Amino acid sequence: MAMDMTLPGILAYRSAYSGNICLEVPDFRKEEVRKKYENDRWSPDPKDKNIPGQPYPSVLGEIEIPEQIYEKIEKKRRTYLEEYEKKLKNEKS
Repeated sequence: MAMDMTLPGILAYRSAYSGNICLEVPDFRKEEVRKKYENDRWSPDPKDKNIPGQPYPSVLGEIEIPEQIYEKIEKKRRTYLEEYEKKLKNEKS
């Protein structure tokens, strides 16, 4: 069920990235279909961008994210964790 719900979104991105071409939605319940795609490594994950043939993480192309954004996210994450830990401590008291 998860694949039935996830796969169309992934393929929609792939279609948009490739000029809105029509793509088959494979039925991975069938082993012969899974075999056909087992070496497909297409990935918009930014960690994979140096692998030849990989797409940008956005259909808009390469987007630079300023370092300040990462710092802001990290600060929010730390604050959330601190608050969560305090809450747990209070519940134990």
